[in-house]
Amino acid sequence: MLERKINELDFSVINDKRPTFNIFNKNYFEILDLFLVSSSLIDKITDFSVINSQDMTSDHFPIQASISMGYQLENKSAAKRFDYKKANWQLFSEILNSQIVNIT
Repeated sequence: MLERKINELDFSVINDKRPTFNIFNKNYFEILDLFLVSSSLIDKITDFSVINSQDMTSDHFPIQASISMGYQLENKSAAKRFDYKKANWQLFSEILNSQIVNIT
């Protein structure tokens, strides 16, 4: 039933064979958590991992994937910043009020 729905929605499962669930005191492992992506994005997945550190407080291991969208994010430190304390708020208010009058 789940497999049919995944196919109907055109999703792909990117999990590998690594388990995502463990009952520690019984040494029982299973793949219970699925990472689904749209089939149109499957070729953009660059990495998949199950983080199975023994420091986990959950019986489910976190899963993560990396996706490459083909562009770089802008470095925020290089982004233009405005110093609002230096603004001419009187002029701004006058311009804004004149434009509001022109709208109505």
